[in-house]
Amino acid sequence: MRNIKDADLKMLGSKTMSSFLRLLVVLLYVATQFMAGASFSQSNSSSAITGEFLWGGGLYQIGAHAAYDLGITGDGVTLAVIDTGVNYFHPELFTQIADGGYDFFNNKFDYMDYNGHGTLVSGIIAAKKDDYGIHGVAYNSRILPLKVTSDDGNVPSLSALNWALYQAIQEDVVAVNYSSTFAIGDGFTINDYAVQAGLSFAYTALSGTIIVAAAGNSMAPNPIFPALLPYMKPENHNTGVYDFSDDLTFDPDLIDWSYSKGHVLAVVATDQSGVISDFSNRCGVAAQWCLAAPGEEIISTFWYDTYIDMKGTSLAAPFVTGAVGLLKEMFPDLTNQQLVDLLLTTANKEGIYADESIYGQGFLDIAKAITPQGDLLLVQGDGGVSTMDVRDASIQSGGAFGDTIHKALSTQSVVIEDDFNRSYQVTLGGAAQPIEAQTLSQIDTLAMIATVHDRQAYEVTENLSFTAQFGTELDRIENGVFSHGLWAYDLGKHALSFSHGDATRWGDGENIGGVENLKQRLFLPSYLDMATQGQAYGWQYDVGEKTHIRVRWQDGESLYQDDLKANAFSVEWGWADEEQGKNLNLIFGGVTEEDSLLGLRSGGALSIAPNTQTYFAGANAVFPLVEDVSLLGSFYAGQTEAKGTDDSLIQDVSTLRHLEWTVGVEKKNMWQGGDRVSLLFKQPLYVTDGRLRLDVLNANSGLQGVDVDLAPEHKEQEVHFVYSTPLPRFDGELGFQASWRHNTGHIDSRDDAAVLLHAKIAF
Repeated sequence: MRNIKDADLKMLGSKTMSSFLRLLVVLLYVATQFMAGASFSQSNSSSAITGEFLWGGGLYQIGAHAAYDLGITGDGVTLAVIDTGVNYFHPELFTQIADGGYDFFNNKFDYMDYNGHGTLVSGIIAAKKDDYGIHGVAYNSRILPLKVTSDDGNVPSLSALNWALYQAIQEDVVAVNYSSTFAIGDGFTINDYAVQAGLSFAYTALSGTIIVAAAGNSMAPNPIFPALLPYMKPENHNTGVYDFSDDLTFDPDLIDWSYSKGHVLAVVATDQSGVISDFSNRCGVAAQWCLAAPGEEIISTFWYDTYIDMKGTSLAAPFVTGAVGLLKEMFPDLTNQQLVDLLLTTANKEGIYADESIYGQGFLDIAKAITPQGDLLLVQGDGGVSTMDVRDASIQSGGAFGDTIHKALSTQSVVIEDDFNRSYQVTLGGAAQPIEAQTLSQIDTLAMIATVHDRQAYEVTENLSFTAQFGTELDRIENGVFSHGLWAYDLGKHALSFSHGDATRWGDGENIGGVENLKQRLFLPSYLDMATQGQAYGWQYDVGEKTHIRVRWQDGESLYQDDLKANAFSVEWGWADEEQGKNLNLIFGGVTEEDSLLGLRSGGALSIAPNTQTYFAGANAVFPLVEDVSLLGSFYAGQTEAKGTDDSLIQDVSTLRHLEWTVGVEKKNMWQGGDRVSLLFKQPLYVTDGRLRLDVLNANSGLQGVDVDLAPEHKEQEVHFVYSTPLPRFDGELGFQASWRHNTGHIDSRDDAAVLLHAKIAF
């Protein structure tokens, strides 16, 4: 506090101190920091962490180096120090003093500090950075020294204090540092002097100036006046926190300074490990506007060109005042009340700092204060602010797109605005995340084939049958769990079906006729995978002996992501000559995805409008080449229409075109009667043409359109070797399949392989 006569002082020498001694002091300081438990893990790589930075103490704990790394030093900001004056001859301060300083106690322009307290406080705030001694928190700010005491540092005169506060308002300073208290007994008894001073402080707060006040050094549960100012109102007069002197001439019922809240910051002191100092008052009833800051083992400027080691809440307060200076430079458009709110909001509230009765809103954290807070809303091209939080912006890559989206957005910058209306430029790299590639043994071709099934068929009536399948896929085997069921109603040329559960599509081998084919899924359109886990309704009409028509509608979740929903329809015209081993199926269909694009999710500021429409067409066929050898193949192509949402950065999505194909050969009766060997090559679904257009606001280039090419640079290929042989004794079959996948998910050098055995036994 102001009266340094009772403070713990230690002279540390002057500019004549040798460089060796100075280095020794720095090393000892770092050692004591470590022994005291201070954390040096924040940003040891910062170029701002120099000997000068460390020697003064406290700067590392409050995260000041995070501001320095951004070039923020308090430049252009003026901060008032109402105290005992300032030693304007000190090398750390003589260039740091603003015009307009005055000695209001002695009514003269010479505000030389003959006590030392004001110089100490000023050095913590603004001592210059010159690679020697110390530097202040806001070392490029300017100090407005307003002297209000006699040369020996006694109680300021009321007139001097009133004029000093008025001068601070007139000079339009951002904040006033007040590390002194009044001669008011124990610090909690309000006399006429305190009331009149309180009126001046309240008026200063009402003008918009921030008042940073030391909490006091009497180990009390609450701060002293004027840090207590916003608490003082009629309903609190009788709470025991403060009382009024017997000779008070003012009516206590008229004392209401609660309106100063939002412009007053009370500051308690901590030791070098961040724990509340034994001597410090606590935040108590002022918790809502109270902060903690370093207040022990702090070195600052003193008489002549010397430095001093001191402790007290007087030293903690200027750390906060300096922080105000840094934030004002970085965010000049913030109001002073917003600056106060920002410091309180971003203070460290973890661990011991969660105790508001001691630490109020927490420990001063400049590093956090300079980062975006609250909702991070995108600034749009017209200068308006989106309702979308950039942290909710997401768009997956992978699937039919590969990693093109991720690559395009990983370096793309946008402008956002936080809860304090501060603008930042951030990259969207974290918004575009590739889908984690599922291995062959987990999903896609083999997972649908490699299952442990207990399949049971029931004839309900002559025409109605029900087939139930129990068991699940290999990655999560759980016997006895219902997988899916198929109801079929056969009317001769017509048949109706309803299936429900997992894999409700022809591709899993359960068609209306109940025919299972291990390779069938490789030759059917994967578009239907987007609505494969739910329910499906089918109708089949046998046009002739070899020709049929099938119509199917299905509704469900994606095979790849359970929470993505879609519905689909498909129409098939099929021709088959079983004697010659020929068949041809022409398929046309469409898919409506609720919240995805070809199976990929987007959200927030990268949202794609719901209900994207995809239409596809293609064919699959089997054609015999020579005896027992057949050529198998399929080809499907489609296109998708999609668009962005009103608040989305995605303003346009071109028509997407995509395709997939499979080709292979099959040999029957290879080693024994009835066995089959197949070698298959598959090109999974991929985008051949399409783009997203984003309209983004960039701090450097302004509004710009960014085109994202959706066609993957690298294509996935699959190779499958399949062998099956009948097991007549068990009315079943035994199968073997080896598969290899290159550039999984259309991403370069992501290969995958699997080997599976398949057995089917009838009971």
